[in-house]
Amino acid sequence: MRFVTPIYHPNIDSGGRICLDVLKMPPQGGWKPSQNLSTVLTSIYLLMAEPNPDDGLMPDITKEYRENRALFLEKANASTKSHAASKVAVAAVPRETKEAAAGVRPGEESSSDDYDSDEKENDAGRPEAKRPKTEGAAGAAVE
Repeated sequence: MRFVTPIYHPNIDSGGRICLDVLKMPPQGGWKPSQNLSTVLTSIYLLMAEPNPDDGLMPDITKEYRENRALFLEKANASTKSHAASKVAVAAVPRETKEAAAGVRPGEESSSDDYDSDEKENDAGRPEAKRPKTEGAAGAAVE
């Protein structure tokens, strides 16, 4: 799981990767097969609201968060306005769900950019099914 939209945060790197224990495989991390999507998204939401400077991915941003919180918040707000302000703030809702809420009827053609177009192969060498794109808090796209 990663953010597609740039996020100015100590625990999220420039590639959108999230430093969160529940996303790491054991023995270093706390991921378990029994975790559900709701638990993972709640953990990400909490990390976004309250960064963990003890486990930062971005040293400069982590230092700024610890030593100059006002500057950190200013830069984070500017980044949000620049990259996510024009998007609707919806927490991980597939676009087809939002279309349905907006009155788009089932069976109507949907735009091809409603889905991730990256053709990826699974372990068997076959293309994986396309996944619906989602948008995270403050309009940040996640996949």
